[in-house]
Amino acid sequence: LRSQARRCPCHRAFRVLLSRSLLNFARQPAMIWARCFQVVIFAVVLVPVYTPLGHSQNSITSRVGLLYQSLGMLFAGTLNNLAVFPMERDVLLRESADGLYSLAPFFATYSLVELVLECSTATIAGLTIVQATGLRGDAGPQLTFVVVLIASLFNGESIGIMLNSIVMHSGFSVNMINAFCAVLQILAGFMANSMPKYLVALNQLSPQMYACRALALSQFPKDQTFECDGASPLICQHDGEEVLDMLGLTDVGNVSGNLIGLAVCCVAYRALSFALLRYRITRQSRF
Repeated sequence: LRSQARRCPCHRAFRVLLSRSLLNFARQPAMIWARCFQVVIFAVVLVPVYTPLGHSQNSITSRVGLLYQSLGMLFAGTLNNLAVFPMERDVLLRESADGLYSLAPFFATYSLVELVLECSTATIAGLTIVQATGLRGDAGPQLTFVVVLIASLFNGESIGIMLNSIVMHSGFSVNMINAFCAVLQILAGFMANSMPKYLVALNQLSPQMYACRALALSQFPKDQTFECDGASPLICQHDGEEVLDMLGLTDVGNVSGNLIGLAVCCVAYRALSFALLRYRITRQSRF
C-alpha cells in the first residue's frame, strides 16, 4: 500500500537528501572512489604515454592525439553515472511513488554532489595532464583544458541519466550509452573533418564539437611554432594556424564562443535528462 504521508517541501527534502547522500559516502567510501577512479586513471594513463611533447612535426600528431583522447572524459562521466545513478534512481522511484518528495530536490542534490566531485577531480587531472605533457600551460589554455574536462564529465553524467531513465535494464543501457558517446566522439572534429551536410547540422547539437574546437583553438594559436624536420619543407606545418588548417578548424569561431556553446549544451543536456527522469517517474506512478 502506498504511504499517505504528506510530501516534504522542496527545501527541507533537499537538506535531508543531501545529508543522506553525505552519510552514504561516509559509510561507504568506495562510492567516492567509484566516482573518482575513472578520472584518476585517465590522467595516470595519458601522462606517461604522451610525455614529453616536443615541437617536431611528429609532436603535432601527438598533440592532436592527446587532445582527442582528452575528449574521452565523456566516457568517464558515463561510467561514474553507471556506478551510482541506477541505485539512486531505484530509491527515487520508490520514494516518489510514496509521495515523500518531488524530483527537484533529488535532482539538485545529485547534481550538487556530482559537480563537487567532478570539479575537484577534473581540475587535478587537467593540471596534471597539461603541465606534465608539455601542452600550452599558460592561464588561458590551462583553464580551457580544465573547463572542457569538467564539461565532458558533466555531459557524460547527463547522457547516463537520460538513457538510464529510458531503459531500466543496466546492461542494455550500457550498450546504448557507449554507442551514443562513440558517435559524439567520432563527429567531434579531430577525426572527421569532411562530413555530409546533414551530419554537420546534427553535430551542432553535440557538446563534443564545441569542446574539440575550444581545445584546438587554445592549443594551436599562430604563435605556437613547430620545427620543420620532415622529408620536405613543403609538407611541414610551421605554426598552429597551419595545424588548424590541416584539421579543417580555421573558421570555427574563437575559444570563448565555443566555450559558451559548450555551456549551453551542458544546460540543455541536463534539462533533457531532468525531463526524461520526470517522464520515468510519471510512467512508474501509473502502475
